[in-house]
Amino acid sequence: MHFKIIDNFLDQNNFDLIKSIMTSRKFPWYYASCANDGKDNLSQLTHSFYTNEYANPVTGDMSLIKPLLDKLNYKDLIRIKANLTYPSINTKDFFHTDNNLEDTTTGIYYLDNFGGTKIKIGTEIKYVESQENRMLMFPSYTQHSVVRHSNNDKGRFVLNFNYKN
Repeated sequence: MHFKIIDNFLDQNNFDLIKSIMTSRKFPWYYASCANDGKDNLSQLTHSFYTNEYANPVTGDMSLIKPLLDKLNYKDLIRIKANLTYPSINTKDFFHTDNNLEDTTTGIYYLDNFGGTKIKIGTEIKYVESQENRMLMFPSYTQHSVVRHSNNDKGRFVLNFNYKN
């Protein structure tokens, strides 16, 4: 699989609920000074739902994203993180991989229509546009880059899933 796009990933009620909570003023976001391991110097806000890097892997309210988890075909979770990126006129690509583990998938779930994701497959670069309720999936070793938007003053909201197949 190079990549797979599934539009209308969730039913409308579950999508609306997740989006309304995550874009509310009460959702806990945390500051990060960069998005790509110090390479881009473009700050963002993040929220960790799950990571296997700590003794207690659950760090956020997993019940909120249960409808998404129920639709993913996973054996083990590695990380689930939400990203809120700001508009930027920076157009430079900062490609990265989420991990190099075998049989792992990255899923990017879009909560809005701002920006997108670039995926590098060999020497070819594919652009996937953000679209509400869209899930983009690809092997976690695939190089990819956030595409920031500059057309308004709103943030770009995505959920990033890393899991073993």
